[in-house]
Amino acid sequence: MRKLNFVSALMLTCFVISSTPAQAQTRVEIAESYAYLVNASRVIRGRSPVPHKQSIAWANKRKTRAVKDAMLHEIRVSQNYFSSASSNNACQAYAYLKNTRFRLFEGRSENHSSLVNTCLNMDEPKYKQEVDKDLSDLFGSLR
Repeated sequence: MRKLNFVSALMLTCFVISSTPAQAQTRVEIAESYAYLVNASRVIRGRSPVPHKQSIAWANKRKTRAVKDAMLHEIRVSQNYFSSASSNNACQAYAYLKNTRFRLFEGRSENHSSLVNTCLNMDEPKYKQEVDKDLSDLFGSLR
């Protein structure tokens, strides 16, 4: 068996760290992530988004596990819609989904319109790849 040298070990460590989403799990970040995910789920299914504050208020009244379970439910009911939604709905939902990920894993969010524009300029395979990865990472972190 070959010895793992220092550089190889360092590269492996960097790969593992960069491929694993960080867990920013404060109540505020979970509640705000829930609000983004609710709107991603609603928009991808052709419904209107709800006010961010309304979803945050709902999440703040519940235990963290209940909010995470509700997020898992939103992922389950919406995941199949991402491949068949109209491009406008898909890109609106993409923006909400990206901000769900950013808020939950990195404690930040990005401008919604910028994310929609990014999506509109993306080809379909890239869109599906990003959505699948985001849904998978979210699902894995919420269980």
